Amino acid sequence: MDIFEGILLMVMGGFCIFMATKPYRVPGYALEYARTHTKAWIWRKIFGVEKTAHLIKTVFAPIGICLGIAFIVLGILSLTTNFSIGLFN
Repeated sequence: MDIFEGILLMVMGGFCIFMATKPYRVPGYALEYARTHTKAWIWRKIFGVEKTAHLIKTVFAPIGICLGIAFIVLGILSLTTNFSIGLFN
């Protein structure tokens, strides 16, 4: 099971990094996300659309990138050592 856990963590980390870098790769994505997605409605109510788009690029995307890197590191640790996080125990 350690191999499956490691691969699963690395895939999750890659997907997390892929999605977190989307506001930087696609022009106007952060503004569109802040304007249309229901997950951003509370931030839109508190800060407005433009400030929410700015927060997505400066706060939430770097947090997502850091989480993706952490998942990849945990996956590598799970594959290379006897490290196990106990997902399926």
